[in-house]
Amino acid sequence: MSLAPFTAPTFSPARLYRLIHERGLSYTELGAAVERAGQSVRAYATGERTPSVRIVHRLAAALEVDFAELCEPSDPDAELFAALAHLDGERRKRALAVLTAN
Repeated sequence: MSLAPFTAPTFSPARLYRLIHERGLSYTELGAAVERAGQSVRAYATGERTPSVRIVHRLAAALEVDFAELCEPSDPDAELFAALAHLDGERRKRALAVLTAN
């Protein structure tokens, strides 16, 4: 059985920016919650840098939203990546190996 190929969900800086400002958070406050500098969070929210899937998961948890809330709405694999983010390192590697095998 072969699985359909998937791509990483597209992170949405605009959604992050909106959530930060809706909650009245500073970049420094959110950065502390996700163990990143406030400058890094600002760079994610303005699209200057793209966070890793793991950091997007941390941002979502700190903002109390689903992982998919920080991704473009058309990304069908956002839920898959959210589930993978919960796995420990070795289990995540094995799951990705199965998913990307041809």
